[in-house]
Amino acid sequence: MQEVILSTDQAYWQVISLANKKKLAEGYLKLLQQLDSDVEKMIAEGVATKADGLSVRVKVNEAEMTLTKVEDGLSLARMLLCQLCGIDLSTPIRLADEEMDNLPVLTPDTYFDMEAVYANRPEVRSLELATNIYRQKVNVTRAEHLPSLALIGNYAVTNPSMFNGFENKFKGMWNVGVMLQVPIWHWGEGTYKTRTAKAEARIAEYRLQDAKEKIELQVNQAAFKVNEAGKKLVMATKNMEKAEENLRYATLGFKEGVIATSNVLEAQTAWLSAQSEKIDSQIDVKLTEIYLKKALGTLK
Repeated sequence: MQEVILSTDQAYWQVISLANKKKLAEGYLKLLQQLDSDVEKMIAEGVATKADGLSVRVKVNEAEMTLTKVEDGLSLARMLLCQLCGIDLSTPIRLADEEMDNLPVLTPDTYFDMEAVYANRPEVRSLELATNIYRQKVNVTRAEHLPSLALIGNYAVTNPSMFNGFENKFKGMWNVGVMLQVPIWHWGEGTYKTRTAKAEARIAEYRLQDAKEKIELQVNQAAFKVNEAGKKLVMATKNMEKAEENLRYATLGFKEGVIATSNVLEAQTAWLSAQSEKIDSQIDVKLTEIYLKKALGTLK
């Protein structure tokens, strides 16, 4: 069940990522189209060269191709999400987080009660059950070669009765007995079977312990990745703010005629990269939170 939930969450956030990148690609294309219009006017006025216009148009074409690729990827991602949710692939869907520019980020608790984690993990429960079964198998195997005492009793009814010359009446009798079975010699069979059962029990215990150690490592790694994703998001946000400021100055300088077209294109490219990194960082935070919940066994 958790694997299905994980796959669905991954598909969900893939749609959110591509939806935001589509808006980013549209914004970037709009910037380039505005720049292309401004450069064309400057060429007409003789203050810009045709080379400047060609370089801008190349960027416009690249942005249009990028937007087409993002739209295609978004359509495929929506189809995958519909398939995982059991919805018809052609069903138009809108996700709640598509309209959010900044996804809410929660700071998870880095302290975990590992016993509670073990209790939530189905593989640990299965291994604990197997360990208990093998422990009981040791007792059963040992009991097979111990003395056993059995009390036997029955009551028989016959008609005609055999107690009074085959009298035509129902009469019965009790039979009570005691049976004692004492193994005297079994050529070491009991010892061998008991040792084998104990070895199987120890193997089951080792497997359980190994699984717990791996789960603890998995939880710590997942928590580390959540913290790292949070740090990357902070850095990506700062980088985006600087890129926006750089683009603002470049655009203003271009309008004042003190900054070349190539510098504006560089500022726009840096802005696009910073925005894309921020989107990736936000999605990475969400995915690492999901992976942490899966490691904790609380993914629902």
